[in-house]
Amino acid sequence: MLTRKLVVLIAALLFAWPLQAAQQTIYVGTSADKKSLDTNFGNAQANFVELYGWVDQGVKTTSSPSFVSVTATGGTLRAGVANTTQGALVLHTNTDPIYTFGLMPAATPSEIVSLKAPPAMPGGSNYLWNVDADGTGGWTDPATFQADLAVPSQSEAETGTATTERVWTAERVKQAIVALGGGSGLTSLPTADNQILQATGSGTYEWTLSVAGLIDDTAGNGDTDKLWSADRVFDQLALKTATIASGTSALGTGAISSGACAAAVTTAATGTLTTDVINWGFNGDPTGVTGYAPTANGMLTIIAYPTADNVNYKVCNLTAASITPGAITLNWRIQR
Repeated sequence: MLTRKLVVLIAALLFAWPLQAAQQTIYVGTSADKKSLDTNFGNAQANFVELYGWVDQGVKTTSSPSFVSVTATGGTLRAGVANTTQGALVLHTNTDPIYTFGLMPAATPSEIVSLKAPPAMPGGSNYLWNVDADGTGGWTDPATFQADLAVPSQSEAETGTATTERVWTAERVKQAIVALGGGSGLTSLPTADNQILQATGSGTYEWTLSVAGLIDDTAGNGDTDKLWSADRVFDQLALKTATIASGTSALGTGAISSGACAAAVTTAATGTLTTDVINWGFNGDPTGVTGYAPTANGMLTIIAYPTADNVNYKVCNLTAASITPGAITLNWRIQR
């Protein structure tokens, strides 16, 4: 009879299944005062060992015996040695010889960690296991994280003032874009390619000229907003001249008195400024035309000058006699 408050009842149920071929010894007590039970697991048909009662001095085996099952009716099942050997619970699968499931403490825990299993199974699929601050486990339905969001109504999308979270469809996004600026804003999508959305002074929106309609590669002399191409910018930076206007002017054929000038011949030249210079010349050989042919008595003189959007020519007679000139035409060009 043991004197250390030890009551141990070992019940071995026998089946025709050997657990381990080697001799095993189970010690009950301390290393200095222990009792042993010698069991040859290869010969005795031990199926499992149950320990009932309480053990004050611990249980130790000299090897690693295998059991079909072990039932510990005490309060705690311990594995490992504090500050010496890390304990672990390893579970094998019955379908794979390699992979296992193991539980073991952290390498450097800062406190005692105890987790309690949830009191029941989850209420549905894909539930998440949560743990409270006291280590008690439970289940959380992911659907409770965020309620399903509704699609906004067309009115809500077009008004654009609601702050409630919604799930937007492509249709609602289009309706909101079309309704920018309220009831006086856009009412339709653009009717042609490359149109631009612009804001008006009243705070509404409208589709305006296409990009192509804003490009200016020619005159560059107005104050209207334009988009210039790289070629146009290069022309300006290189100080190349641009033709503002060009054309022809037919001079008069009426008699011109000595010391007088004929009435001015005016031709439209849009874009011409009074600061421009007219480049002009005859459209044929003038030396065979009366008044412009060289003679001992002299010839007529042509005076050219610009006015706003026009070019002007006067033919003057500097000779001693009246001259009736023949028909002649001038080519002209305004460049800047």
